[in-house]
Amino acid sequence: MADVGSTGEVDMSLSSAALPDDATQVPASEDQHTAPRDSLPHQKHFLSHDLVLSADDTELPRPGIECGVCLEELVAHTQSDENNHSPSTLESGSTSTVVFLKPCTHFFHDKCIRQWHNSTRPERNTCPICRLVLFVADPLTAAQIRQLHGDSRPLGPYRRLGPNDVLINWEAYIMDVVASQHVRRELDRVLVSGGKHHWVEICKDVRNSCLEVGGTLRHIFEPYRDTFMLVLLAIPMMHAIIRNDNAVRNRGLAEFSDWCDEARELLGTERMLNLSMEMRRNGLFESDVHRVVTLPTIYIQARRESIFRVEEIRAELALQRARRSMRGRLARIAGAVLPQCFVKMLAHDSE
Repeated sequence: MADVGSTGEVDMSLSSAALPDDATQVPASEDQHTAPRDSLPHQKHFLSHDLVLSADDTELPRPGIECGVCLEELVAHTQSDENNHSPSTLESGSTSTVVFLKPCTHFFHDKCIRQWHNSTRPERNTCPICRLVLFVADPLTAAQIRQLHGDSRPLGPYRRLGPNDVLINWEAYIMDVVASQHVRRELDRVLVSGGKHHWVEICKDVRNSCLEVGGTLRHIFEPYRDTFMLVLLAIPMMHAIIRNDNAVRNRGLAEFSDWCDEARELLGTERMLNLSMEMRRNGLFESDVHRVVTLPTIYIQARRESIFRVEEIRAELALQRARRSMRGRLARIAGAVLPQCFVKMLAHDSE
């Protein structure tokens, strides 16, 4: 079970349980787009000195080049423009001002790229086009973090963010960790004893473990322990299951996917959406603070990749289900029609 400290933060040694096996081998700060941290400027210095105004004596974008943020065509001001306009219309920060980044020389509207670099997105310290890491990002303020998570409660304690860190909702993270642990145990069980995986029952076990770790479930969610909460926990379970090729091929996954679809349909789209928004605003468990945990940015990257993989697999399972349904429908039609044809043939022969 996850070790939850008094600060509301999960033991960081558990983080690898929630990451794909290959993701844990890649340090967040060491890839082909990242320079050594001590050689990078800080955010304030970069925004003051390394956004270079595009002009005749610097660099001009080629005709037809678009801003990498808003995707509108860039029109840089030349010397003739300066002669025909007052200085106030060309000042830095206006929508029409064009700048390029050092050292990658990609062009943007000044206002667009400043909004990008001052945003709450994990990749705010990179070029939006080539993803080159340009500076050491300032830590997010408390107000920015609350805006990011859509939660009105004050933030609970968390480890200070590094340049390649991001804050994750603690409840989502603990569900991820607990789901990964239970999925691993079920994979080991089937590996030893054979048979199919019983993912629906495992989902109920995950729910029970999360209730033990998370604390008191908020009153609004109590009637939905066996519906919304199970559908919610099926998501991190799917992320954990698809890391194992044998589990993807096992017929238990198709049954689990079908069960998820039926549970969502039973719950209803509107209720599912309302409960999801309530959980995002005020959390699943009773707490006076918004509990968060500091994790490397690669955690988010791995999750995004996993989402696409889950959707691909579920689409394939749905296609297989449709084919089985069509074969069954044709078999029923044949079962009803062929005997009648046989009787008619007999009647024809007797004439």
